[in-house]
Amino acid sequence: MELYLDTANLDEIREAYKPGFPGGLTTTPSCKHCDGIKAIACRIPGIYWNVIDP
Repeated sequence: MELYLDTANLDEIREAYKPGFPGGLTTTPSCKHCDGIKAIACRIPGIYWNVIDP
């Protein structure tokens, strides 16, 4: 079983990836709205370069 994190918040993503969790990352419009993100395409490179492969 794989677990996926549902957020667009960089701090939450960093915290979740510390121990090697999760199996993937997804987000919904409500998650983006809560974090003030207008365009998720602008956030994806930041997630990759700052969290997944720094």
